[in-house]
Amino acid sequence: RAGRVFPRGMNGSDPAAALREACRPGEIVLAPEDIGLYAGGLSPCWPYVSHAAAPDHDARAAAVRRFYGEAPPEERAARLDKTGASLVVLPSRLPPGWLGPGTPLRELPSAHSDGLAVYRRDGSTPGR
Repeated sequence: RAGRVFPRGMNGSDPAAALREACRPGEIVLAPEDIGLYAGGLSPCWPYVSHAAAPDHDARAAAVRRFYGEAPPEERAARLDKTGASLVVLPSRLPPGWLGPGTPLRELPSAHSDGLAVYRRDGSTPGR
């Protein structure tokens, strides 16, 4: 599928386990839905999208699929701002410009797993 960033068949528990070290209680993580399910149970992060029973699940899941799929860089940057996420799971070799210019991200070296990495947004505010 065009715009696919994550490898097929990845194990969602691996990046979520890496979040255990990177997250502080109350921080929001933007990650694909399957990783969000694990992140909620294996880390102190609050996943932006996870379980289908969560409030606003359908709208959030659609927004996250678009973020990781066909959204243009400017839309991705705006979505990241709108979520309030302090952390985001992305490929460890993030394509240049994927989040648009000026998105303040810092890759956390201890949070690599399955070709994925956890990035911290510099200047982000934790909270739900």
